[in-house]
Amino acid sequence: MAKLFDHRRVCNLIAPVYDTSVRLAARLVGGEEEIRRLALNRLLIQPGDRLVELGCGTATLSVMAGCQGAAVAGVDMAERMLDMARKKAAAHKIKAEFIQANITEAPYPDGHFQKLIISLALHEQPNLEIIRNVLEEAKRLLVPGGRGVIMDYHLPDGFRRAVMFLFLFLAERRQARPLINLDLSGLLASLGFENIEKSLPAGGTLQLLSFKKAAAFGEG
Repeated sequence: MAKLFDHRRVCNLIAPVYDTSVRLAARLVGGEEEIRRLALNRLLIQPGDRLVELGCGTATLSVMAGCQGAAVAGVDMAERMLDMARKKAAAHKIKAEFIQANITEAPYPDGHFQKLIISLALHEQPNLEIIRNVLEEAKRLLVPGGRGVIMDYHLPDGFRRAVMFLFLFLAERRQARPLINLDLSGLLASLGFENIEKSLPAGGTLQLLSFKKAAAFGEG
């Protein structure tokens, strides 16, 4: 619980400057909006789709999805991040609900969402067991045939690798190590997800994975 508390405290402290920091950092690797559009395009959002973002933070991706007609829900532990998310949704006049809860125990019924996002949240989990728990929760929340995307850190090749190591040391310390060393595609497959596709945008500093929950027997 101490780790969860500490993480929530840090996120609450940085909430007012989080969006600006991400925007500035993303300029070095292609621009924030372009990178986020890559993730949204994988979801094939249709108007009226119910979409949940686990570890939503200030919910930039969720709000972008809402602007495409999705009915948005976001789950996060940091209340000040959620306050920013609500203000952002209100400014764009979209239908959205943001709830403070652990992302391994989202307060929604099984199979409630057609679409799901986990963006820059898995690296914040302290160990592989909790990462797996988050993905199991994602599977529970999706309808059969529902689509999800994950975007998070990745170690690139070449000179960017050293730069990324330095960034992770300064910004994340050891927190991101479980994810960096994880075969995320393999874990998704072991949990029964299908149509797993992986790309490495932002010069390889990010990994973007899309996947699909298996359809119910006799469907699709």
